[in-house]
Amino acid sequence: MRYETNRFGVDILGRSRDARSDFDTGFPRAEDDSLFQKTSENLWRIGGDVALTQSLTARLSRGSVDGDSRDFDAGAAIDSNDFDRDFADLTLGWRGQASVPASATAGLSWEREHANVSGSGFSDPLNASQEHRAAYAVGQATFIP
Repeated sequence: MRYETNRFGVDILGRSRDARSDFDTGFPRAEDDSLFQKTSENLWRIGGDVALTQSLTARLSRGSVDGDSRDFDAGAAIDSNDFDRDFADLTLGWRGQASVPASATAGLSWEREHANVSGSGFSDPLNASQEHRAAYAVGQATFIP
């Protein structure tokens, strides 16, 4: 959903998903209805932008994704993992006019991720987090030979 006025804009995004997947592991358990996975994922993001001048805009956005999955065999949970990711971005964009066919974008980005995976007969448990930060600049111009 997006709302705009003369120089300001705000957008909101939300999504929720639940799913079930049946496994076909092949012989000897092909088409085994008792072996399945349930997953869920929730996402939200909110952002806003402002036209600082006719050519210059600024945008700030923030959001999160949370999810989990569970594997079941004959109704008993045999494996699970949970994850979440938070993010934020700040960008500044410039667009040239018809006489200057060019554009530039600069920004700052932040992400934090976390995963918690239970151990199983095939793997050890994992509980890990990581954080990412970035600064970037991109420019584009028309090349006329």
